[in-house]
Amino acid sequence: MRVICTAGHVDHGKSTLVTALTGRDPDRLAEEKRRGLTIDLGFAWTTLPDVGDVAFVDLPGHERFVPTMLAGAGPVRTALFVVAADEGWMPQSAEHLAILELLGTTHAVVALTRVDLVDEETAWIAAELLADQLQDTALADAPIVPVSSTTGAGLEELRVALTAMLSAAPAVPDDGRPRMWLDRAFSIRGAGTVVTGTLQGGAVAVGDRLHVLPLDREVRVRGLQALEQDVEEVRPGWRVAMNLSGVDADEVGRGDAVVGGGWQTTEVVEALVSPVDGQVVGRRGAWTAHVGTAAVGVHVHPVAGQDLLDVGAVRLEMDRPLPLAVGDRVVLRESGRGVTAGGGTVIDPAPGPRVRGATARRSRAQRLERAGSVDAPADRVRLLVEARRAAPTAAVLADANAGPDAIAAGDAIVVGDHLVHPEEFALWSGLAVSAVVSFHQRRPALPAVDPEVPRRRLREAGCPLDVIRPLLGLLVERDRLTSVPGGVAAPGHEPRLTVAQQSARVALLERLDAEGASPAPLAEVAEAVCADDDLLTVLRSTGQLVDLPGLDAAMTASALERATARLAALQADSGPFTASQAREALDTTRRFALPLLELLDTTGVTTRDGDLRHLT
Repeated sequence: MRVICTAGHVDHGKSTLVTALTGRDPDRLAEEKRRGLTIDLGFAWTTLPDVGDVAFVDLPGHERFVPTMLAGAGPVRTALFVVAADEGWMPQSAEHLAILELLGTTHAVVALTRVDLVDEETAWIAAELLADQLQDTALADAPIVPVSSTTGAGLEELRVALTAMLSAAPAVPDDGRPRMWLDRAFSIRGAGTVVTGTLQGGAVAVGDRLHVLPLDREVRVRGLQALEQDVEEVRPGWRVAMNLSGVDADEVGRGDAVVGGGWQTTEVVEALVSPVDGQVVGRRGAWTAHVGTAAVGVHVHPVAGQDLLDVGAVRLEMDRPLPLAVGDRVVLRESGRGVTAGGGTVIDPAPGPRVRGATARRSRAQRLERAGSVDAPADRVRLLVEARRAAPTAAVLADANAGPDAIAAGDAIVVGDHLVHPEEFALWSGLAVSAVVSFHQRRPALPAVDPEVPRRRLREAGCPLDVIRPLLGLLVERDRLTSVPGGVAAPGHEPRLTVAQQSARVALLERLDAEGASPAPLAEVAEAVCADDDLLTVLRSTGQLVDLPGLDAAMTASALERATARLAALQADSGPFTASQAREALDTTRRFALPLLELLDTTGVTTRDGDLRHLT
């Protein structure tokens, strides 16, 4: 099934034309029939060759009912634009065309109606003038079909044009995340609550559990109809009636949405907006935002701070929450004057706190204004990452209405469970590597850099905490850093002692080696020979210096070897030995002998059995 909305000035014959095409009168209300004026959304359908079922959403043309027109056109992207040959271009022709452009409508057919009321030359002139009006608009290439709903002239040609247009228009995508903006809700005796709308995003089947938003009520699908026929499943792009259990008809209505899993509501979005010619979009005035079938009061804040005369980014703070995603179209009307002032595309449906400071605002606006196409899921992911710079993957995919496959094509860098913009990744990666290299330059003797060093630098640069740890791991995977015992290092880093450290090393080892198994306090010896902490770290890590447990003392590797040799000689003479015998053999005190034996036990050089030890 495909869905087409009508558009055009009041009393130009939209409803009459739909009736002629379908055999069904879209006007449902008694008042509409009495006044001959469409005041609410109407619905009718027919079948076209090579296309199949086609539903029409008939929109009111009077300027007082533009909000209703927006509710009908909001979820639909193909149009039948109607202009009467005997009246020509009129104010609501211009406003309806502007709305279709703001909604992203690019596939349409233009019907020049009531040609039976004018002569052939006048009809030809009307068609030429109409083509001039459509020049440089989204409907510039749409075919213009002269037609009379009264005589039937041109109806077959119109059906052919509609068939060609629908065949060329892209199918409504199935992203596995159904959402249906409601245009009607009512109750049927014996059935209960019924809601209608144009389904988007994913299929729905009888028995599915959905949510009504913003009411946040879980409901179950009891039954489904499409074009008044019971069906078990409905697909994206269909006109649908859902029989729901779990909600009363008076609790829901036009502007609400029935959604599947994964949808969240938002009250603040950032959007790329184009003002209608001659209009200004800014803080002043009372504004209404139209999205889907919803119409909500909204406060408009240009991101860069200045009112918009041309395309620009705005922050929209809405009076009530709506389930929105990247790519959703929004139309802005100034409520006081009752005019359509602009509209555009949601770029970030969850932008976070408002940016402060003129420079930061301009930077944010420039990023949003770089937005391109939002048609493909990968494009939406790319735009959202462009706006947020770094964000949880699950949130980006949900707000972009995209699946995991869109990540690879969206240019974002996967860092842990976050998506990071390439520019931010390059910045943060550079800062992390630079922090490690700078540490090596300051303290070249150390083989490793504590990971807290680059982490601290990344925190200072505003890198999210959830990104920092996996970022360092990714830099190791990409050979930007090397994982070494005790931390990380720059690739190719070779520890080296300074001249002063080399001199202190010789002095320190000579003194401690001479003191053997009764070394002086290490801090005292280090201070005496000017050995810094980095030198001690190197000597420990390379095994040249071995700490005695529980003491501020250390032995050189050669002194430890000599001590082990003495214990081996003791064991050769008298077998397993006690701590007292070891103390005498080592010519030291109990203060040093016990920690030394504990060290040898720990390293497996000796084995203790009760009060006796033996070399392993």
